[in-house]
Amino acid sequence: MDKIDTSLTRNSEVSYYRHIRTDIAECVEKGNNRILDVGCGAGFLGEFLKLNGRASEAVGIEIDKVAASEASTRLDRVIGANLNQSGVTEIMVDFDKASFDYIVCADLLEHLIDPWKTLSELVTFSKPGGKVVVSLPNVRHWSVWLPMVFRGRWEYQEAGIMDRTHLRFFTKAAALDLMAGAGLHVIECRPLIGGKWCLVDKCFLRKLQGVIAIQWMLVGIRKRNPQPKGISNR
Repeated sequence: MDKIDTSLTRNSEVSYYRHIRTDIAECVEKGNNRILDVGCGAGFLGEFLKLNGRASEAVGIEIDKVAASEASTRLDRVIGANLNQSGVTEIMVDFDKASFDYIVCADLLEHLIDPWKTLSELVTFSKPGGKVVVSLPNVRHWSVWLPMVFRGRWEYQEAGIMDRTHLRFFTKAAALDLMAGAGLHVIECRPLIGGKWCLVDKCFLRKLQGVIAIQWMLVGIRKRNPQPKGISNR
């Protein structure tokens, strides 16, 4: 995986919608790629990919009207839509199937009522051999299960793994099932581990990743024509 020019990164603390996931950007190879960024926020990631020579066109889908308006100044096109109310095919009516080189779903699917169906539908807009990049919070993280086991608490927060707007929760195994069910062959699945926990990860020979990873980031290749799935309780 080639590195990117992080000097182009904007201040990621400005707001939630202006955060650039450089780790996600690294999953996109350089070239004239057509990108669909689902949950694009203010469009900083798509703009970042174009500035780094990793995209020639970036299309976004965003629920927040203010963020979508800002994103429209950075991306080639932005669709304002709520994926919990409208189907992907309905939202993408102006786009041909199998037309995107990369589809990005970063910090998005956990907010959906039926992420299984949504991802399956999104994959139909990926070219054969196209890649889908997904990041999902890891509900197996120690900060979630320790309070539940020892204090009987399942507490939502303003942000993070237990963000109160999260509707679905995933472990590594559940994330892999999600990708497979959408017709994707996973070529990369890596944990996002920050700070001092990186040292812990090394000391324990990566045996604790399941409980210290904040997120799982997965890259899948479209391997067949997926059939949209219904709601699941995996």
